[in-house]
Parts: sequence; structure tokens; C-alpha cells
Amino acid sequence: MSELSPFDGIDTGAVRIASANTRVQKDECAYTFDTPFDGNGLFIDLITLVAYSEPWLAHVYNKTQHRLFLRVRKWLELDEAAVEASDEQAKKKRATVLGVGIEGGFDADDGVRECSESRIVVLNSNDGSVLCELDVSDERVPKRVQESADAVLA
Repeated sequence: MSELSPFDGIDTGAVRIASANTRVQKDECAYTFDTPFDGNGLFIDLITLVAYSEPWLAHVYNKTQHRLFLRVRKWLELDEAAVEASDEQAKKKRATVLGVGIEGGFDADDGVRECSESRIVVLNSNDGSVLCELDVSDERVPKRVQESADAVLA
């Protein structure tokens, strides 16, 4: 017997693959000002290509009947040594000029090393709760959904 896929019964043919001319709202929630850096990130509807924060998923399902989302979470990786060094410098030297990265101004290097990101395909139930979470590169995720996720984040 073959293993059942979590996507059995889901119409993946309705999933849109964004092109260069497609408008994708992925930077903040359609209802709030939440961003991928907040809480559980943003859930991008793979049919309408509009982003929502987690509290709004049940509302979105009641309105659209869409259950397939791409969750994008972002966070900043900090370099601890650079943070400690900049804290010590901040105590010693105060800014005398309103400017960043100039003589007498604020230091441009605040210890942020890089921005990390996670991309997970989420299948929700009727009440907005998560039924299944799979990494975009997982073999059980249909090819069309993978292509849509890659296109959304390109």
C-alpha cells in the first residue's frame, strides 16, 4: 500500500504560480501590520497570493475556503561579540551628529550578522488550526506547490 499524502483531496491545480507581472502581497498581513518577523510569521495564501497573520486564518477560511498556505518566518542572527563591542562603544561614545555611519554619528554596525528565513507549506483545517506542516523541499509536497512557493519568494 502506498502512503497517504497530506495533500490528498486538496485541489493543487488552483494553486497560482507567480510570474514577473503578478502582484504578491508578502511583506505584511492584509488585515494587520504584522510582518514575517512577528510571532509565527506570515501565511501566504497560495491561491490568492495574499499574506495573513495567524489569528486571521480561520476568518480567511470562512471567506475563501482556502486551506493551503506558505508560512514565511524571518529572524535576525546576531553576532554576540559584535553586540557586546557595540554596547561598550555606545557607553563610551555618544552621538553628537544626527547621522548613521558618519564621524560623530551613530554606528552603522549594530552586530546583525544576517537575516534567516524558514519556508514551510501549511495545510489548515476548517477552523484555522494547522493540520500539517512540511518544508517546501519535502518530497511529499506536490511539484506545483513547490513551484508556487519558489515563485512567491523570488
